[in-house]
Amino acid sequence: MGKWHLGLHKSSGSDFHFHPLKQGFDYFYGLPLTNLRTCEPGQYLINIVYPALKPFNVLASGVVIGVTLYILYLAGVLNKITFLSLLTLVILISSAQAGWLLILSRLTCIVLKDYELVEQPVLLENLTARFTDEAVGFIHRNKDSPFLLYMSFAKVHTALFTTKPFVNHSVHGRYGDNVEEMDWSVGQIMAAVEELGLRKNTFVYFTSDNGPYIEEVSDTGEYHGGWSGIYKGGRRTQELLSLIS
Repeated sequence: MGKWHLGLHKSSGSDFHFHPLKQGFDYFYGLPLTNLRTCEPGQYLINIVYPALKPFNVLASGVVIGVTLYILYLAGVLNKITFLSLLTLVILISSAQAGWLLILSRLTCIVLKDYELVEQPVLLENLTARFTDEAVGFIHRNKDSPFLLYMSFAKVHTALFTTKPFVNHSVHGRYGDNVEEMDWSVGQIMAAVEELGLRKNTFVYFTSDNGPYIEEVSDTGEYHGGWSGIYKGGRRTQELLSLIS
């Protein structure tokens, strides 16, 4: 369950060579890539380099240029053919660029269920709740036989997201909200283990991957969620939960 950031394909775009189902797992529900900031509404990869390059700004710039061309046409600086040609070019370029920002940046924001694409773009808000429901359902379906559940949270990583009950729930901002929702999720999974009488026969362990974002810094210079130095615990990490029963 959750984030699978170990690749999907090897030789072609459809061989699924690195897919979880070809790496020993019998079921998969989650992100085939990492939690990308471009999957958050209003965020685009190009904004890392050009923060103001958003669809609305692109279209607004096109309108300004179009109005400027019209004024030049009325002033006699441009003839009709030149004006219409330039206006058409501006409309095509600004529309194509805005469309690219809206569509292309969302192509990798998907959720897979086994090999099936079930969501594009991904709806981040309740993603952790859905991961949790899938994990609890998996435990219930396999309660009578040995199982391995690998739960890889998409927290606490840019983009930060939480379901509505956890929004502004923590005094530590969005990062704190993420931690608290993840804690809730672990509690729900462990409650299912307890409810089904599997606690004494289940080995549970937590581990981590390379860690959360460290590039997010507040206006006051405070790091939120990560640390690039050798202190404060080094790189604070995302949590992974595994259960073997």
